[in-house]
Amino acid sequence: MLLPLAVLFAVPAQAANQSYSISSFDSIRVLAPVRILVTTGAGVSARGEGDRNALDRVDLSMAGSTLTVRMKPAQMNEAAGGQATIILSTGQLQRAMLAGGGSLSIDRMKGVNAMVQLSGSGDVSVGTVAADRLDIAIMGSGRLTAAGATDVLNATLSGPGALAGEGLKAKQVKLLGDGPGDATVTATVSADVVARGSGDVTILGKAACKVNRGGTGNIQCGGKSF
Repeated sequence: MLLPLAVLFAVPAQAANQSYSISSFDSIRVLAPVRILVTTGAGVSARGEGDRNALDRVDLSMAGSTLTVRMKPAQMNEAAGGQATIILSTGQLQRAMLAGGGSLSIDRMKGVNAMVQLSGSGDVSVGTVAADRLDIAIMGSGRLTAAGATDVLNATLSGPGALAGEGLKAKQVKLLGDGPGDATVTATVSADVVARGSGDVTILGKAACKVNRGGTGNIQCGGKSF
C-alpha cells in the first residue's frame, strides 16, 4: 500500500516574513519564546522572520515608551508553530526585561539609568553599555552577557543563572549572589560583594574590595581570593 508523501517525509515549516506596526520605544519587555534582535541609533521598525504560524501569534503592543512582545495562544487544532525571529530598531534603549525561554540580543544600551532583568531560562546579550548606572537582576537559569562601561553597577543573582560580564567595566560594583549562579564583571575603583550561595564570583580589575562570604562559592576580587 502506498502511503501519502506527508506521512513518508516530514514537511518543513513554512518560512515567512511579516511587518509589525510600533512606535519609538526605550524599554522592551519580552514575554514570548522567540528570538529578538534590537538595533539602536536608527529609525523605528519591526519585522519578523520564520515560521508563519509563529509569526501570526506574535503580538507587539506599546504602553508609553515600552514595547511588549507576547505570544498569543494557539487556537484549537492549530499547530503551535516553529521558530520566529523579531528584528527591531529604535533610537535608544535603556531598559530590557526577558521572561521565559526566549532570547534577546541588543547592540547598545545607553542612558543615565539602564536596567536589565532576566527571569527564566532565556539568554540576553548586550553588545555595548554606556550608562551612568546599570541595574542587573538575574532570576532563574538564564544567562546575561554584557560589555561596555558604567559608573555604578548593581547586580543581583538569585538563581542558577549566570552573568558573563568580563567586558563590562564599572567604577563601583555592588554584587549580591544568592544562589548557584556564577558572575564575572570588572571593577576599577571599588567592589562590594555579598555571596550567600554556591555560585562563583569573579571581580576583575584592581578595585578595593569588600567581601561578605556566607556561601560555598569561590570569590576572586581585585586579584585576591576570599
